Amino acid sequence: MQSVTNVVGRVILEQIEDEYDLELYEKVMAEYRKNPVTYSLDEVKNQLEL
Repeated sequence: MQSVTNVVGRVILEQIEDEYDLELYEKVMAEYRKNPVTYSLDEVKNQLEL
């Protein structure tokens, strides 16, 4: 059985992670909208010489 403190701590950590993920998503999408270029997996492999 988990203590209330552990459960609350886990829920708070998950909320922080979700907020960070959303912030990162918004930043990346703003950059993408400025320059909407995408690459296929093969193109990336070629550029990285994999």
